[in-house]
Amino acid sequence: MALLMGDKSVGYLMGIRKVLGKKFEDKGFDKVQVILVQFLVLKKDKDVFWEWFKETCGVNAKQSQNCFGCLQ
Repeated sequence: MALLMGDKSVGYLMGIRKVLGKKFEDKGFDKVQVILVQFLVLKKDKDVFWEWFKETCGVNAKQSQNCFGCLQ
């Protein structure tokens, strides 16, 4: 049985992968669907999402951009 993307570990998202995935999991953002919900709560605003992303786990602009593009 294949998992839907939303049910997969956050590490499957572009820009996050394994190391950042662990940081996000430690903060309660363990699944792709949880990051997607946050993306929607932030109204798909690129700048606000990037700022949240950076503050949450210290990601860089490239990682934020990759994840944003993936979710968009």
